[in-house]
Amino acid sequence: MSARIQKKQKYNKNEDKYPETMDLNTVKKLEKGAQFDYRDVFGRFLGATILQIVEDPDTLDQKHGIHYPGWRNFWNHWSYPEYQYQRYAEHESISKRPLHRNCMEYIELNKPHDDLIEVKPLHLFQYNMFKREHVDKTITIDDCNKYLNWHIGQVVAKDRSSAQVQCELYEYCEKNNTWSKSSEKTWVHLDNDKECAPIKTNILHYSLLN
Repeated sequence: MSARIQKKQKYNKNEDKYPETMDLNTVKKLEKGAQFDYRDVFGRFLGATILQIVEDPDTLDQKHGIHYPGWRNFWNHWSYPEYQYQRYAEHESISKRPLHRNCMEYIELNKPHDDLIEVKPLHLFQYNMFKREHVDKTITIDDCNKYLNWHIGQVVAKDRSSAQVQCELYEYCEKNNTWSKSSEKTWVHLDNDKECAPIKTNILHYSLLN
């Protein structure tokens, strides 16, 4: 049987639109034990729950102790809603969402997983901006802004419960006029047209792969 991602046959008309992530006010109202989708450090949305909420008495900023049910506690970590609310979404709205976009049905997921798509890794932009402002001052704004550009992504893995795929990223070197594989990977949902597109949509010189 082909491992091609299948488009959902029946769905409500409102499901066509890719879900928006939660706004800050909604995230701050979440309580201990709440269930939602959370985008992990690698960019994949997983079902998550809050184990603990800690509030700073001076700033009233919260931090959430995040746990992914079904995953080891090793992956538990703190989230800071004031700066990371874009990583929250309604429960199972993305982590269980199948493919709806016809233009992405060409993705084959049989090994060697070598299909190409275009990726704008906005998760890596947000993640590195957070690190720059709160963790690692050596990260420059240029280090962050490069993720606002479209990259070539090679599909290397697929989520079992949704149309999310993991991609190895290629970066364009203007000096050499070539695309070279970087050391970075990211997850993206194939319905998210802000972060992924069919090959040759925004990048016309993709054939210069190194």
